[in-house]
Amino acid sequence: MKNIAIILAAGNGKRFSSKLCKQLHRFHGKTMLEFSIQKFQNAKDIDEILLVLPRKMLSNIHLHMDLNKYSKIKHTVAGGSSRFDSCYNAIQACDSNSNLLFHDANRPLVSPLLINDVIQALKTHKAVTPAVPVTESIIHTCHGYVLEVPEREELYHIQTPQGFQYAVISEAFELAKNSDKQNFTECCGVLKYFCPKVDILQIAGEPNNIKLTYQHDAPIIESFLNNEINKAA
Repeated sequence: MKNIAIILAAGNGKRFSSKLCKQLHRFHGKTMLEFSIQKFQNAKDIDEILLVLPRKMLSNIHLHMDLNKYSKIKHTVAGGSSRFDSCYNAIQACDSNSNLLFHDANRPLVSPLLINDVIQALKTHKAVTPAVPVTESIIHTCHGYVLEVPEREELYHIQTPQGFQYAVISEAFELAKNSDKQNFTECCGVLKYFCPKVDILQIAGEPNNIKLTYQHDAPIIESFLNNEINKAA
């Protein structure tokens, strides 16, 4: 069974407050997207990479990077108006005899170990996600009022890559596509809502596997990337 990495790079990056989308933010001459692609290009058990880009970027991605450097990129598809639509478009372009690993393009610090852990978990489970424990208390609010304070020990920050056997994630997204509920921010939510009997294994994520969301995230990620570059030199 093939392992296909789906790198989601179709977001508009509104929270990043930049004219240039955050996946094109550069460090050491490379975009955040390229750092993420390279991690999966180097992963020995990843067979293919599918890139999800904004529709307007499909024709001019060559102005920002040379995709020909990455031999595992077999497809580029247009993202949709939401993350749900982008993931759905990606699933439609994949071989049904595959495991799919969905990864945020703006998590360039994902390690080879974590990629391998997800792939290994898919040998015994239909769905898997890395996550790290929350370190501060979380409140559930409504209209400015606290409804509850959940037990912190049961709460985790979800990360990517999230891995799924094709059949289960395809079924969940088809059910969602034919419903009026598509306001999901990641794939596990879709699967849990529409296929609740499918167990999703939670494995240990990585503290460094942070996502470039706001401007203040950039220097933190760049510092970690600089360490990776220096170690590889």
